[in-house]
Amino acid sequence: MTVGVVEHLEVVEVSVRKVRTGLLLAEVMHSVFEAAARRGESERGSSSTARVTEPVEQRPPGIVAPATLAASAHQAPSPVRQGGRGTRETAYHTCRSTLRPKRSASGNLRAALRPIRGKLRLMNGDDDSDLVFAGSIPEMYDRYLVPLIFQTYASDLAACVESLGSGSLLEVAAGTGAVTREMAARLPGTVRITATDLNQPMLDYAAALGTTRPVAWQQADVMDLPFDDDSFDAAVCQFGVMFFPDRPRAFAEICRVLRPGGVFVFNVWDRLDENEFIQTVSDALGTVFPDDPPLFAARVAHGYYDAEIIQADLAAGGFVSRARFEALEARSRAETCHVPAIGFCQGTPLRNAIEARDPARLEEATSAAAAAIAQRFGPTDIDGKMRAYVITVNKP
Repeated sequence: MTVGVVEHLEVVEVSVRKVRTGLLLAEVMHSVFEAAARRGESERGSSSTARVTEPVEQRPPGIVAPATLAASAHQAPSPVRQGGRGTRETAYHTCRSTLRPKRSASGNLRAALRPIRGKLRLMNGDDDSDLVFAGSIPEMYDRYLVPLIFQTYASDLAACVESLGSGSLLEVAAGTGAVTREMAARLPGTVRITATDLNQPMLDYAAALGTTRPVAWQQADVMDLPFDDDSFDAAVCQFGVMFFPDRPRAFAEICRVLRPGGVFVFNVWDRLDENEFIQTVSDALGTVFPDDPPLFAARVAHGYYDAEIIQADLAAGGFVSRARFEALEARSRAETCHVPAIGFCQGTPLRNAIEARDPARLEEATSAAAAAIAQRFGPTDIDGKMRAYVITVNKP
């Protein structure tokens, strides 16, 4: 009798899952065709205010950032520069690939699928928790991590495109807008800035903080950018390419929307042991969850730093010209040990990893991280090393 009841319950459970799946698919398809219809109407009328794709009268010369790209493979790298933000070391690498052909403009249905495809990707699979910046994460990220580790590199990245005098600039993986705010303040009003991110909550937080001048905020998946070919003079990405599920494909999309000669500037973190605060936090979480340590930091955030791999991915995406790699080392400072502990444990996808193991242990994990930082750097006025690479490449 008990076996029969169990079998019956299993059948009911399977049926419920099938019904839920059917309802989800129906809702998705309904949204697809509604969006396609709306897009068709908008194309017959006025264009969307969120898109900045109209051509400019005259494209400015190719941007050089932060120093002129070498004209030949034999040119010596620029000397080491020292400044308040850190120390740079320059190296050159050669791209070997063929440029991916341009694709034709997307139809209504393909364009309508873009936002839905992105949302489904965020909901699909455990690894995609690495991509989710939602809930309280945007606030924690901006409050703790932007001043701790991101602001220094945001200022540097904005300086890399400061010579752009007019035209259109695309930012991907804009997050809460640290680089966006810097570029809005530095670049003239004749440069139209479009800031995008996969996570709408991050964009909402960035838009609420505001900028010194108008910026177009738009949710977009870098794997399928909703812009026409040759739409932008420059593209910028701060610490986002590590999260791209298919980097050559994402680079191909960025290359596609850039105009010939346009520049792509982005940065990535160096290996974990070159970034002391996050390494300490990561090690501490390993003691909290010894049987299943969260590996987000080493696997994702600090797992994409090899110059040859990055160069090969760029080449596969169509950036066949030589890329410039610069190491930028800086210092990360905070008033107390709790700042990096809260920032990393509650303001990044590390939080998703912690809560996936045990939602009730988030505070315990954060406290363990704070204790580890205090033991290594002291409880107050802490100072740690951080290191990243700044990569600049031009579209042929």
